Amino acid sequence: RGCTGATRPSGRTSGWCDTTKEGRKDDVVGFWSSEPSVAVVDGGEGAGFDGDAGGGGARELPGEERESADVEGQAVAEVRGRGALLSDGDRGREDLGDGGETTGRGQDDVLRAVRGADDVADAGVRPGAAVRVAGEGVFGAGAAIEFRVSFLDDSGSVRTHRGYRIQYSSTLGPYEGPLHFSESITADNLKSMALAANFSHALGPARLGGAAGGANFDMSRASDAEIQRFCQAFMSELAKYVGPNTDLPSTGLAVGPAEIGYLYGHYKRTANAYASHGRGLLWGGTVPHTEAYGYGCVHFASHVLADRKSDSLKNKRCVITGSGKIALAVAERLLACGAIPISLSDSSGFVYEAAGFDQNKFNKLSQIKRERGTRVGRYILASTTAKYFDPSTDMFGPDSPLFQDGGVDVVFLAAQSYQVDHARAATLADAGCRLIVDASHAPCTPAAIRAFKKLGVAYAPFKATLATGATIGASAVDDTSCADLVKVVDDLSAAVYNDVSATANEYNLRGDLNAGTNIASFLRLANVMDAHGGV
Repeated sequence: RGCTGATRPSGRTSGWCDTTKEGRKDDVVGFWSSEPSVAVVDGGEGAGFDGDAGGGGARELPGEERESADVEGQAVAEVRGRGALLSDGDRGREDLGDGGETTGRGQDDVLRAVRGADDVADAGVRPGAAVRVAGEGVFGAGAAIEFRVSFLDDSGSVRTHRGYRIQYSSTLGPYEGPLHFSESITADNLKSMALAANFSHALGPARLGGAAGGANFDMSRASDAEIQRFCQAFMSELAKYVGPNTDLPSTGLAVGPAEIGYLYGHYKRTANAYASHGRGLLWGGTVPHTEAYGYGCVHFASHVLADRKSDSLKNKRCVITGSGKIALAVAERLLACGAIPISLSDSSGFVYEAAGFDQNKFNKLSQIKRERGTRVGRYILASTTAKYFDPSTDMFGPDSPLFQDGGVDVVFLAAQSYQVDHARAATLADAGCRLIVDASHAPCTPAAIRAFKKLGVAYAPFKATLATGATIGASAVDDTSCADLVKVVDDLSAAVYNDVSATANEYNLRGDLNAGTNIASFLRLANVMDAHGGV
């Protein structure tokens, strides 16, 4: 396939590989294995996605930054220009119509994930064989695996769910990436996570590929015994595709130390393969340093403030969304740095401490969240100063209580994807927020990221902030003390920040850490792929 100049909606052209020929779709090449429950997909190219459906906000953005009401139309225009990255693992539910139209919402996750390609094109990173090879290969998943997971529930009935593993790229080393157990999991959103993991790993020294997996299983409605049986049934299938030198699954949404223990126990029983305690595949059933991801986000933020504003996190009022492993680790490290965390949230709403959480209050909230299935709302029973707001109150709406009593300096987004759109981004800027830090997968839409840049709010992308945690997890530093871990995290975070900041400066995008992250990752992957002959 030749590289052509595909016209984008804005009228600009980019030197990307166009997979359309005389109006005919030429997308991924898929084939089905002999086992009916497994789908394998090979190939595919990327397409940009430019837009999101936003809510209300405090400021209207000028000109080209305004959102179109018809999100699909804009996506279709870009898909027609550059071809679509498709998932063949969920046939029948998602498909491309004539001209590349998507017929389901799941495809949007993939299109948004590839939005980073625009940074590479806009910066003029087009010449060279390596980039031409990467235009074909970096944005195409290596394999998408889907399988059936059946187990007995407590009533003796057989329950069946779908399991997935998207092995995106092994360019830099064995596949590595999270497992997520949630009703909302689909092959498409896992593909976007695997692509992001591939870019994130390219920033660290661990030399890992990108992957993601999981199942559409709701942990909150299952007993401990059902969770154990489900993990064992899931690993019975997954064990066929993972291994110490092939694919290294890691923790993710609703997959913590307990679930890793169940998964590893069944893996060693069925695969007759073992790992040392705290090292290797699934860390031998014992996850070391689960706090590393959260710590990495905080230290990355401290380097952004120190470099751009000669400032620190001390006495900064910090909003944290989410209350899972990463969010709690973020709050813990913020307290150690002298910052003032003022909120945490989950699907039931959010709690707000106007004067901030101190160590005692944080310990109470952590104890509550350690109990499976509990919600942050219970915290108000343990604090006389806390306020609780249900989901009807928008954390980042114009009338949010978070913007009162001293305002907000830094926001750490450790909850669901696409939580902040362009309208909420404008509201945060109006409220005086100085820095937005991603602490989960894609919490900001592409339009929100552009808005932050336009409105002068510093933004730390998740591919960079989570790179430190991935590196430490892969390094198996189980014998590292807490004090040593903090130093390791700080050194790694500084290295990642300096890398992406220098790349942004090199391509005349000073201060744009999102562009610097995408360009640095892309070029690293492209150069290695070129050295491997394009594979």
